[in-house]
Amino acid sequence: MTITIENADSRDENKWSAYVARHPGAHLAHCWAWKDIFENVFGHRSHFLIALKNIDSEPQVVVGVLPLFHVKSFLFGSALIAVPYLNGGGVLADDREITRMLVEAASNLGLKLGVKYVEFRERDRLLFGITDLFERSHKVVMLLPLINNSQQMLMSFPSKLRNKIRRPEKSGFHVEEFSGASEDLSPIETFYTVFSQHMRDLGTPVYPKNLFASVARAFGGRCRILLAWHEGKPTSCGLTIGYKDKVEIPWASSLMKYNQFRPNTLLYWHAIKRACEDGYATFDFGRSSPDSGTYEFKRQWGSEPVPLYWYYAGGKANVPDVNPKNPKFSALVQCWMRLPVPLANAIGPWITRSLP
Repeated sequence: MTITIENADSRDENKWSAYVARHPGAHLAHCWAWKDIFENVFGHRSHFLIALKNIDSEPQVVVGVLPLFHVKSFLFGSALIAVPYLNGGGVLADDREITRMLVEAASNLGLKLGVKYVEFRERDRLLFGITDLFERSHKVVMLLPLINNSQQMLMSFPSKLRNKIRRPEKSGFHVEEFSGASEDLSPIETFYTVFSQHMRDLGTPVYPKNLFASVARAFGGRCRILLAWHEGKPTSCGLTIGYKDKVEIPWASSLMKYNQFRPNTLLYWHAIKRACEDGYATFDFGRSSPDSGTYEFKRQWGSEPVPLYWYYAGGKANVPDVNPKNPKFSALVQCWMRLPVPLANAIGPWITRSLP
């Protein structure tokens, strides 16, 4: 019996997806769909490593996968990342030895490509003792166990939170929901109107609009676009993706001028309610920095922080600091906040290709 590591291509999609579907540690980021999405939207070349067990004349068996993207950043240097933009996507394997082999193969590929570092975004700690990996655990994901009855879920929240949910409705706000399977792209257009303005207000370059259209097409009915409205104007937006027993909300925004009414709270409740009604077990609020404002917003729902483990091959000195609070970026953030939204939307997508 031998184990070989190969670069998966389109012929391997079905067996890759079958392995990910049955692996208990799989995350949304391991889905094959991201290969086409990130290659087409950002131009990042993918290297999907697949570990195969060979036993004499028997068919090869998948025993591990590792989705990697080559991000060529003029800001932070070239890198191999598993997986950029998302909150997971590290190694999936049957055992520690295969995990080690995949990490080693990724590190060797990084050397071959001349990247500055290789990044593995793990949802669990790697315990097999590879000494040349640098570990960071500076972020957490916030996970909320769900009840399959949305009314019971609502009543499980503290009365203070229930009042926050009801307040926007009393002020004339309402939420609409759309399926990613719809051929109508107007919800994506509205989503992007809110999302891009919010990102500009934060001083952060925005992703390309076709990222969200591509995600909706790829995940279809498992993707939901939620929009909060007030007097005919969109105020908040969110996009959720269901995978296995979890629903994750990787992107959400709310216009600051409506903050006093808390439409974001109403929108998140609708996302949670839909997840309950669809029979999911967990709502994943996405990643946060501990004790930040977004962390506290997510904690109020009863979600619990779970640490993320990001590992780097290439030396600690090469690990980039992409935190927007980094003093090196403060002047750029302030300038970006002053740009007209159309100009920010024109430049932002070009810059986000360099942001992992």
